[in-house]
Amino acid sequence: MNVVLKDKGTQEEYEELFQKVDATNEGYIDWDKLCSHILMQCYEKDDKIKVAQIPQWKENKHIWTPHRDTIVRIALLRNPHRYITISREGQLCMWELNNKVYRSFKIQLPSTVKSKDLWVTHYVPMHKVNKIAIAFTSKEIGIYDLNPKSDFSCVYVIQSLDHIPLCLDFWNSRFNDDDLILAWGDVSGMINAMVFSSASISLFDRPSQPRNQQEDPCLHLTVKEIKRGIFKNVRLVCHHGHDDWVRQVKYAEHLDCFISCATTEKNSLVLGWIEKSSSTMRTTAFHISQGVNSFDYSSDLNLIATAGVNYQVCLWNPYVISKPVGLLVGHMASVVHVIFNCSKGQLISLSKDKVLRIWDTQLQICIQRLTGIFPKGPEVQSTLLYDELRHRLYSAFNNQFSFMEVKMELKDRIMSHNKPVINATYCSKYNQIISVCQDGDINIWRLDNGQRVKQFTGTHDAEVTSLTLDEYSMKILTASVDGVIKVWDFNGQCSNLLVPASGSAIDVSQILIIPRKTIVIGWERYITVFRSNQMFSYYVEPSDWKGGQEHSDDILVCAYSPPNSLATASYDGEIIIWNATNETYVKHLRQRCKKNTIRRRANTIKMLQQRKIRQFKEKPNKHTKTKENFLQDDISEFAISKLSFLDKRAGSEGADLVSCGRYAWVRFWSSSAGELRGEFISHPHAKIVNMGIDPSNHYLATGDMDGLVKIWNIANYCTGRQGYTTEPPPLNCSFQPHVDTISSIELFHHCRRVYVLTSSADCGVALWDVEGSYIGMFGQETVWSLGTYREPLEDGQENNQDTEIKATDGRSDEGKSDISEGFLTDLPQISSNKSVIMPIPDIHDDQASSSSKEDLDAEYNGDPWDSTILGKTVQRCRSQRRERRQPHPIKDIQFLQSEKSTGAKVTTRLFTYLDCPTLSRVGTLHKPDFVQNPLKYFGEKSNDSRDFNLPNISIPRDDIKRRFDEKSLFPKYILDYHNKMKVSSQFVKHGDKHAKNRRQSVRNPTHSNGVHFTSNVKDQDNYQDSKYELNGSNEFSRIVVDAKNAFLASSRQSKTSQAAFRRNNKSSRATQRLKTGFAIRDKVLY
Repeated sequence: MNVVLKDKGTQEEYEELFQKVDATNEGYIDWDKLCSHILMQCYEKDDKIKVAQIPQWKENKHIWTPHRDTIVRIALLRNPHRYITISREGQLCMWELNNKVYRSFKIQLPSTVKSKDLWVTHYVPMHKVNKIAIAFTSKEIGIYDLNPKSDFSCVYVIQSLDHIPLCLDFWNSRFNDDDLILAWGDVSGMINAMVFSSASISLFDRPSQPRNQQEDPCLHLTVKEIKRGIFKNVRLVCHHGHDDWVRQVKYAEHLDCFISCATTEKNSLVLGWIEKSSSTMRTTAFHISQGVNSFDYSSDLNLIATAGVNYQVCLWNPYVISKPVGLLVGHMASVVHVIFNCSKGQLISLSKDKVLRIWDTQLQICIQRLTGIFPKGPEVQSTLLYDELRHRLYSAFNNQFSFMEVKMELKDRIMSHNKPVINATYCSKYNQIISVCQDGDINIWRLDNGQRVKQFTGTHDAEVTSLTLDEYSMKILTASVDGVIKVWDFNGQCSNLLVPASGSAIDVSQILIIPRKTIVIGWERYITVFRSNQMFSYYVEPSDWKGGQEHSDDILVCAYSPPNSLATASYDGEIIIWNATNETYVKHLRQRCKKNTIRRRANTIKMLQQRKIRQFKEKPNKHTKTKENFLQDDISEFAISKLSFLDKRAGSEGADLVSCGRYAWVRFWSSSAGELRGEFISHPHAKIVNMGIDPSNHYLATGDMDGLVKIWNIANYCTGRQGYTTEPPPLNCSFQPHVDTISSIELFHHCRRVYVLTSSADCGVALWDVEGSYIGMFGQETVWSLGTYREPLEDGQENNQDTEIKATDGRSDEGKSDISEGFLTDLPQISSNKSVIMPIPDIHDDQASSSSKEDLDAEYNGDPWDSTILGKTVQRCRSQRRERRQPHPIKDIQFLQSEKSTGAKVTTRLFTYLDCPTLSRVGTLHKPDFVQNPLKYFGEKSNDSRDFNLPNISIPRDDIKRRFDEKSLFPKYILDYHNKMKVSSQFVKHGDKHAKNRRQSVRNPTHSNGVHFTSNVKDQDNYQDSKYELNGSNEFSRIVVDAKNAFLASSRQSKTSQAAFRRNNKSSRATQRLKTGFAIRDKVLY
């Protein structure tokens, strides 16, 4: 293989390739295996490319146009880059790239026919000469100058055509500016083409005029004059290729021929080649059943795609006319337009039933089908234009003009879920993020590093619509479109099943948890409530809402503010404030509702419109509503998508309720006064927005359908009785975390910072902060760390950071904190200009120093060891501990001073300086003696015993005595106890027999153990049957006697024990009592 590839790789790479090709481990490879391996890799690559190239379209946006009749065509100008539309009545519009009208005027043709009797059939831009050719029903073609100074004047008129021209096409050479071709097809099936050979000066040579006669700015010429050769730089060629109207004509530079089509079965598609000396073209015809409506040619693929009347899209090789090379079947109506997307290898087709399909030309399959995006209606005339450079698809149906844009494709896009994410929320109890997608997969992420902890799949049988946490953050509630609400724990176990609509399908839009109640909102006009005392069973039925039905339209969202304020908003824009305790309504907010009068609302819109006109100086579009179109607006303009209370403003005179909805309107309400205090448009070109508010009510975040998020500072917005305002609050920052619709936004506090959690339909869950700093996307491979996260400083902030470092070193030198400085490196570094610090309550501490000048500086970030409870507590505890010897930092570090001088980023808090001086010179080293004389130390041992003599040790045997004896080593009470144990063990072991043998020794009054045995018989109750009696002269005797008496006392309480005691013989009874007595003795002693 190395020989075949000519040393283009290393040995390791060849071995890896060999192992991949030899999948069966046969030990060899051949050309068949190698080719199969390469082919499989190509297939996998094609599949990946095919999946990645499926276009994701944004919403179809309608554009206001001045056209009053059918738009005949949409074309693109190259220089300058603009779009042109011309309607049938002759209205021309030039559009900027942002879809704003640049110029609009009525086309005037210098002809004997009145303008009202003329229709424009087609037009084509002439790029190189900066002109445009327009075909009219008066059998004329007018050529107009696009130069702005000429005011769109007509410079040439081709008159006396044999038939009405229906379609035009223009071609210019990329290498020679003089070579141009203008072709047209007419109603008789003729294809005509004017070939220009010297167009850089003028298209047609003007004839000489008399001196006294003024030259006409518009040159009138006829086809007969062109055929006779009056104009030397132009010649006319033609061919009669069709028997019906020519639907489209195009010159293919790659084939050097003219392509035309008609709706006839014979000669449906005709290719015509120009002969050098002939005015008639040589043709080749394709016969397609029922004819062709339109076609498109791709020079990159060398394919001709035809839109057939027979519902089929055919792919043709220009040199094979017998049958198509590809057949794309799937349309249910006649195909009217086909367009190649050469960069993706795709084909776009549109049928009469307004169904758009995207085809893969290589696999010849439909990869996408779009329906319901175009306006519905009767039979219409349509036209399409695909701007491949900007990925836009423009469409015109009669006089309605609209466009769709392909969403931005991100390579290696990070996806948190496999489906669009519905909601994501923060769980402060476990410091985790919970997100759910449409197919019901619940992911639990760690906030500290963004990695997934758990995943629950298949939670619902239908599409999930909502997610929330309970009031203790211990349960997860999810809802779906079938009206089922499930309660989950963090182990994935479903504990409750809530059925709000008694089993009927209802689209639940929001779940709200309030004390002792669970509020469920859906597309209904009433509120569904589940009470906490019902949650003991698995299946839970809803309870009746005492307030009944107050909304006249479907309720969409709701919000709660402690202790008992509940707000609900409906589809018609009405907001109702409820008392959540007794479930009764308090008041209605109807200032921006369908039922309210239109005059006050229209005045507000008119004022905003005038302000936008002064700012942008352009005509209003659909989103900038005037009074006329506002009166005709639909009810959906009032729909509210999100509702939230400002809890910190409860009970104040300012606005304490915020709502957002259609056309990006954000409104501030006063729930106590029932008034609208302020409103503004957050995203000018968005149809609907979502929002979130941080717990401190300082920041408002809004997100639109394009994935753009804006952070507004609302700390001082509508806080008092300043009156109604339409001015927006200060914009803190804006960023774009997603490329699709923002489905949820949540702001939360963590480690004295405010974070923004967003989820989107692009399958991602992102984390940012309120200053626009990107933290990460959940599910990414790179692990982030919030504890050590530090935002990059700007150029102007580096000097300030250096000053802070010097100040820290100064405090360390004063002895304030060798220990604190060590802890300070472990804390997250937060920039004063970039991060948001939560307010810290005042700390009354006698040991705390008084406020310094730094405390009065607004830009001073503050020392966390002096201004936080944690810092002071740690300092107090550390000061009481024993000081440990630690290495001290070295002052005047040279490399840090050089970095400061060059403006580099200083990181003295993260590294320790090591002093590595030059080693001193080593002197002459002498070998040790065992190296110089190894035989002396490591030689063989001698067998002569005379060389080894042991020294004589004198042992004074007479003087050696035992230092300790038994009596002097142990105390007396230990020796006595030892003797007592010997006696007791003898009695236990040998019993009465041993006692008889030892009778004489027992009678000895001076026993070594101090125990006296006697034959005197005492009272019957005091051991009368025993032959021995223990004398109580010592402690042991007393213990034995007490144990004996205790045993006898317990035995008297039971008659059964008495009878059993009498039946035993005398020796057995004595032995048993002694055993019991000694056992009780051991228990008492130990």
